[in-house]
Amino acid sequence: MNFDFSQEFENGHIIRPLHPGDIHQYIEIYLNAYPSGKDLSADGIRYYTEKTLKAMSDFDDINFFGYFQDNKLVATMKLIDFSMNLYGKMVPATGLMALGVHPIYKKQGIAGRMVEFFEDYTKKSGALVSLLLPFRVDFYRRLGYGCGTRMTRFHIPTDQLPKSATDSALTLELLDKSQIGDVLSCYEDFAEHNHGALKKFSEEIRDIKEDCDTKYIGCYDDEFLEGYAAFKIINDSSANYTINHIEVKELIYSNSTVLRKLLHGLRMQSDLASSVILTTGEEDFYHILTSPQDVTGNYYDFGFLQTNTQALGTMYKIPDLPRFIAASYYREFPHYTLSVGITVTSEDGGDIEKLGVLFQPDEGNSKVSRMSCEPFSSGSDVFMRIKLSDLSAVLMGSARINALVRLGAVTLSDDSFVEALDRLFLAEQMPYTNTDY
Repeated sequence: MNFDFSQEFENGHIIRPLHPGDIHQYIEIYLNAYPSGKDLSADGIRYYTEKTLKAMSDFDDINFFGYFQDNKLVATMKLIDFSMNLYGKMVPATGLMALGVHPIYKKQGIAGRMVEFFEDYTKKSGALVSLLLPFRVDFYRRLGYGCGTRMTRFHIPTDQLPKSATDSALTLELLDKSQIGDVLSCYEDFAEHNHGALKKFSEEIRDIKEDCDTKYIGCYDDEFLEGYAAFKIINDSSANYTINHIEVKELIYSNSTVLRKLLHGLRMQSDLASSVILTTGEEDFYHILTSPQDVTGNYYDFGFLQTNTQALGTMYKIPDLPRFIAASYYREFPHYTLSVGITVTSEDGGDIEKLGVLFQPDEGNSKVSRMSCEPFSSGSDVFMRIKLSDLSAVLMGSARINALVRLGAVTLSDDSFVEALDRLFLAEQMPYTNTDY
């Protein structure tokens, strides 16, 4: 953060950046808000205090803020200055992390005011999107956050992973600590080529370097690391050390050949682990598995076999729609001319904003159209009524217009435009990130 940003309310309460002098109050709120798995002994508190002070002083992409009542710190959060891939271009985005309210000051609307401050920060910092991992989806949907791409979790027999071609020039290696720099460079390249990916921020990099438990299988093409699988082998029986499963924490690859090579490398560990757990944002990942049927063997109605479980992670809100659309000038759309009048609503249906979106052929490339934001006009070709949460998801590419219309979440003045709008807003790749923040 290279600017001073704080907010004072009429009642004298204030949100301001936190400093080392606030550390003891901060740690008290943080450990009470996130007590699970924490060491609350004197040594544990000392560890979290030192770790936080170092982050405050050393990590420029992490910004600590607190909400004060009468000089007492009653709520805290961290705001992360991310670099996010938005349809092939890295742009600034802001992430909300570790929002916590003092146990005695809950249910006073403080969390909502902190989130509003976070969105103002997003706009003032020049970022285009506000990101968060929800503690309650409904709470954040009411605030205008749309659902991102679901994470799919497979738990399958290890030998159901596909084999790779034996004539590939790619080589697999079991990586060691000296190659962590290659891992970080490989991930950065991955982020620059995959929509929705976030470059790793300072705390992530620190944790990767300090982690001694995670193993890495890397895939090299000559001296360049083209992909890796970060994993652990977990024991499943207190009575038998040979009964294990592989848990893949991260699967990064530059192309499909690298992906197949990595999966083959994991498959080779079937003598150590009879099953493997891996997660992905690829909706069609199950097609490349020999059998996607998971280890439960569960059947559902109509003869369906259980293949995976799914979870919702990052939610998106676009706090300044005209600026986001203007900043997406480089995005290519199908060749089409269409003006859309959009009424943006809250979750309860009240109007928030009206704007026009115009798709028209690019003067320099007649094969594609560009999108621009225009004043709302009664002369638009079609009118759309959509919640801010859903519009954020559509613009990010995690929701489709035809499905939202079919399900009643979006209404159009003329349904004959559904197909055209769906093709225009369709993202070739849905946004996905496994960043934990």
